[in-house]
Amino acid sequence: MKNSSDSKTTAGKNDDDVEASKLQQSSQDFPGHERAQAEGEDENLTPFAKRIAALPEKNWRLVQALGGTGLGLFCAFCIFVLGNTETFGSISLIIAAVAALFAPNYFEKSAGRKIPVLRKALLISLSACLAVAIILNFTGVV
Repeated sequence: MKNSSDSKTTAGKNDDDVEASKLQQSSQDFPGHERAQAEGEDENLTPFAKRIAALPEKNWRLVQALGGTGLGLFCAFCIFVLGNTETFGSISLIIAAVAALFAPNYFEKSAGRKIPVLRKALLISLSACLAVAIILNFTGVV
């Protein structure tokens, strides 16, 4: 007797799940669903994130490239220029590592968009500065 009531309860839950999925499907078919969902997402964005979201893809890639290059040059400056001073010394390496690791993540969260070009530009510019520093060091210029 207990098994028959359990099967009815399970069947009732399955019916509820089917009805809920049908209701969800019908609401997604409604013409204004995407717009309402997008408006709901826009309400959660900060003014900065709204400005970033309004950028076209071409401009967004340019902003990422410039930001990554600037961040890479800042990290290289911390390592190679500030690292040779008595005031900063080895703390400049820590500053560069923290900037390179955490600044892109913070910017990605505040902008609300992915930033793969920024990360690539950061690595390329930092690598280029490292190559220049090594060449200058071996040629005896520095």
